[in-house]
Amino acid sequence: MIPSPALFAKCANKAGAPQEREQECSRCPKNSNTLIQPYGIEISQIVTVEFSELGIDILTTIEMSVSIFTVGYANRSIEDLIALLRREGISFLVDVRSNPSSRFKPEFSSKPLDEKLRAAGIRYVFMGDTLGGRPPDLSCYNNGHVVYSLVQQRDFFRAGIDRLLVASAKGIGVSLLCSESRPEDCHRSKLIGVALAERGANVVHLGPQGERLSQAEVLARLKTAQADLFDSSLQSRKAYRPTVPRQQFGK
Repeated sequence: MIPSPALFAKCANKAGAPQEREQECSRCPKNSNTLIQPYGIEISQIVTVEFSELGIDILTTIEMSVSIFTVGYANRSIEDLIALLRREGISFLVDVRSNPSSRFKPEFSSKPLDEKLRAAGIRYVFMGDTLGGRPPDLSCYNNGHVVYSLVQQRDFFRAGIDRLLVASAKGIGVSLLCSESRPEDCHRSKLIGVALAERGANVVHLGPQGERLSQAEVLARLKTAQADLFDSSLQSRKAYRPTVPRQQFGK
């Protein structure tokens, strides 16, 4: 049996303060990907069940519990990234790159990144197939640019957003990962962040210096620096060829 979202309310209301959460749950380790609730059910078990079995109609009625974070790795080492994730109580790092590899920073390619995260007690999840910035759907492009409003209408993208909302509702600490250090330069704010905010989620972007930025703050930066983007719909800065995301390692 899966506990109702109410069981997670106390932890969720104190996101970012693990020392307080420990007083209300039977065990709440600060740097672990496992949270034991009063019923003895592990978060990792709930993620597996909830991500695969909950329906969209149920998701629309769930009250948001914890913030969904995003972070870029361009100006960071893996050690810096892990320290930042631990600071925010993140249990799952969700890779939203369409291609989960890096020529310039190979340590952030999916396999070595997963190994480092597991050693630190953080789980790696690849979701670039549903939430990537270069979707394989040709109808989402205009002269090579990805039109985010079109992506947001696609079932594959909505399915990815639903998975994040379930995790948030269950009090699971999740952060999205992409390469750009500034969130305003990345689809994690212009595509995913917009969609999450519209569904009632609180999105927190971690900036180049580890500062916390709200979705509204990031969009305000975009409106100031790239006002022309808001004359129509948000789209990718660069023109791309549609790319079918590579399979996650081991598959």
